[in-house]
Amino acid sequence: MFLRLWQRPESYDPTRGRLLSWLMSVTRNRAIDEHRRISRRQRSEDEEEPSFELRDQDATGDPAMGALLAESRQVVRAAMALLPTAQREVVELAYFGGFTQTEIAERLSVPLGTVKTRVRLAMRKLRDTLEAEGQGRTP
Repeated sequence: MFLRLWQRPESYDPTRGRLLSWLMSVTRNRAIDEHRRISRRQRSEDEEEPSFELRDQDATGDPAMGALLAESRQVVRAAMALLPTAQREVVELAYFGGFTQTEIAERLSVPLGTVKTRVRLAMRKLRDTLEAEGQGRTP
């Protein structure tokens, strides 16, 4: 990690803080990234195909909140079902699986740009679908 910092000294901006603070921050962020990577790898080794599902339970125990969340989940599930398979897959891996776009590209053996495009298109379609669903409701 320090070799990367040595090779790219321009990534430090003295106007944003002290060198030591920046080094500590970069080191901490890299450690968190590594911990997440290892955790994901262990999860993927534990289960071959991750299953992504929105839970139907409300952890607070509030019936009104539970009903509202169940309705929201149903709407999101329906919107996700409308996505093409390739777009739905990257959204599930990113948002429900916690994978980065780089990890998704490696996992699916597709270029990173393809993953980014699929996520962007999927999010646009989801937004449009959910907005259209919201317009049909009365406040």
